[in-house]
Amino acid sequence: MQCKKSLLFIVASLVLGATELQAQEPIRLAFIDPLSGSFSSSGYNGLRQFQFAVEELVNSRGGY
Repeated sequence: MQCKKSLLFIVASLVLGATELQAQEPIRLAFIDPLSGSFSSSGYNGLRQFQFAVEELVNSRGGY
């Protein structure tokens, strides 16, 4: 759980810290976690948290 909170904090920091940049192309973020096998449930939970963070912190505000 601590790892997911740290990941969310890092993503939020990067997204919010990039407000001064004027990128011409979209920012691509990678999510590396198991989405199959015995650990797929934790992978899908992490993916949903990652997608939620992007939607709430970036897309709902019209971009970074």
